[in-house]
Amino acid sequence: MAKPFKPTKLVRSETDVLQAAIVVALPQLSRDQDAVFERLREQIIQARQSKGLEFLKHIGKLVVDGIWNGDASQIDNGDAVFQALCKDPEIKVSQSNLWYALQLQDPELLFGEAAKDLLPSHQKRLLHVPEERRKDLAQLAVDQRLTVEQLEDKIRESRAPAEGQKVRGAKPLPTAAKRFSSLAAAADKFDGVSATDLSGLTEEKARAMHKKVQSLRQLFEEWLPEFEAELIRIGKLQV
Repeated sequence: MAKPFKPTKLVRSETDVLQAAIVVALPQLSRDQDAVFERLREQIIQARQSKGLEFLKHIGKLVVDGIWNGDASQIDNGDAVFQALCKDPEIKVSQSNLWYALQLQDPELLFGEAAKDLLPSHQKRLLHVPEERRKDLAQLAVDQRLTVEQLEDKIRESRAPAEGQKVRGAKPLPTAAKRFSSLAAAADKFDGVSATDLSGLTEEKARAMHKKVQSLRQLFEEWLPEFEAELIRIGKLQV
């Protein structure tokens, strides 16, 4: 079941601590919402055998049917069930791809008036193009009957800076963001421990690692919720 992250003093190992970090801030669901979430979660996992655009269209239909009774006009990325799906690690579909999957139920949202004439192969290439360029490129592909290769050339050209425009490097990440990225990368690589894995530790090393566990516990209970709240406060995160 999808449950909110609640820091607890019963965290006993690094495995528990890292799992707590992964499920931080899951939305609270009602009993009915939880039933919808569990059903959609299983359907999406089963659908992973398909790939690409057809996979996104399929899971988008599942979600729209399951949450909004098939009415794409009611789509809301702030819906609690949708947010729970986005944050579930077992689904293995990013939040951006889930959002694209919903919009594909009404392709004009993504590709404008050109959507009805845009081939699936061209839709796939344009899916991750920023919105401010996507609709114009979609219309160009239809008007000029571009091949996939020609469209890819146009996409690359659209990324190039205008003549005379100074090319600037990426702005460095803030210190807190760097630290979070390092933490998240470490969590992604962590696949659990067993008694066998730790049996070779000396007592001194075990005590040192236990101190680290306590530090991590404090970090996840105090710092991560503050980090998420700050992302929301600065207006860079849709919830």
